[in-house]
Amino acid sequence: MDFGKSAEFNPDLSKSREMTADRSREMTADRSRTQLKSSTFDRSIKLTPRVRQLVEDYIKLFKENQDLVKKNAKLQNGISHYFKDHLQDSSHGKKNKHESKEESQRHAEEAETEQQRRYESGFRVVKDLNRKIAAAKEAATQSGQNIKTRAAQMEIQVQKDWKAFQDLQMQTAKDATFRNGQPIEKESLAEHLDRIAQRLAEWRTVGMKGAFIFIKRTHLEEQLRKLDNFGGDLSLNHYDELKAMGRLHQERNDDSIKELEAARIKEAHGSQVVAHLSEKVCYLKVLKKELVEKMGWLEQRVAHQREKLNRVKMDRDTARKEVSEIKAKTGIMFSPHLLHDLEKKIKIRNSLIKELVKANASFTEMLGKANHGVPVDVEAHYQNMARGNIPLLPEQIDDEESMDIICAYDGKSHNDKAHGDGHQRRPTTTGRDG
Repeated sequence: MDFGKSAEFNPDLSKSREMTADRSREMTADRSRTQLKSSTFDRSIKLTPRVRQLVEDYIKLFKENQDLVKKNAKLQNGISHYFKDHLQDSSHGKKNKHESKEESQRHAEEAETEQQRRYESGFRVVKDLNRKIAAAKEAATQSGQNIKTRAAQMEIQVQKDWKAFQDLQMQTAKDATFRNGQPIEKESLAEHLDRIAQRLAEWRTVGMKGAFIFIKRTHLEEQLRKLDNFGGDLSLNHYDELKAMGRLHQERNDDSIKELEAARIKEAHGSQVVAHLSEKVCYLKVLKKELVEKMGWLEQRVAHQREKLNRVKMDRDTARKEVSEIKAKTGIMFSPHLLHDLEKKIKIRNSLIKELVKANASFTEMLGKANHGVPVDVEAHYQNMARGNIPLLPEQIDDEESMDIICAYDGKSHNDKAHGDGHQRRPTTTGRDG
């Protein structure tokens, strides 16, 4: 942005000089009417639409960055909580798996901390740049306001000095007389004022310094012309006073010109500051583009993690379903109140299998004797089977019903028979006894 385009510090010399000439004519007829030109510095220094749009885009970009940071933090917290819950659910696994998941959790937390640190560092840089831009903008605004105020004061002072000089010149011209005491006619004075207005129109486009030099030269030329026209009859009583006043006003005008040059230098410096701010805004746009790319990459990663999470949830639901089916099929194995009886039943089953082996051997021996013609006490054998002393043969426990009978067998009936009338068991008559 260029302050020279938005707020021009050079006054409109042509309009000012025209108003001065008109005011001189009016003061000749009626000196009670005075009018000052309004200052051109009353207009406020405004930013150009382009710079204003850049500032608004920067503010909007900063708000979007803050929203993205909050959204990113929320996503990171969700992922962290998910992995923590997943690790807690799987903490009942094997020891080596538990350690690997702890390592994964630690690496994930370190990566998350590092990423958060990078984001915080980047946004601290952006915040610092924003603060510097705001400070530079405020300093430039304050400098422009000071320049505007000083220039307005200078213009008012120049107009006051110019008015005083014109009044003095007008009064001197009115007091001028011929040597014989006769006053100068009004027609001659009007002609003199017309020539002054014509001269003002000629140097309308000249700068302020050249304008005052031209005024001084024109004044001297008019004085010489008057001396030539009136043949030396013009009274020069106030010549020295006019010369001193002209020198004083020339010094004041030189000081005003120096101050205006300093104001232009400050204006150029303000333009450089604004150009630097524009470069910073462009750099912030580049940062925004990189941040948008990083956020897009992060959203892709989050989508990938969500897909993995959905697959893990599906596997978890499948495993839970399988476990429920296994528990439904083998509910007796997971009944806490039967665990003690199960071990006891296993021991009883093993003892029964041993007795079955012995009974099978005895039965085989009995069949062998029968096949060789050895007499067998079949009645005693069936009596022993009826009393439960001879269990079922191994060939009879292949089906599920027999297995259920064996598993449900608690050994009470067999033990009662073994301890009751088992001690008084009658000796069986086998082929060996026969």
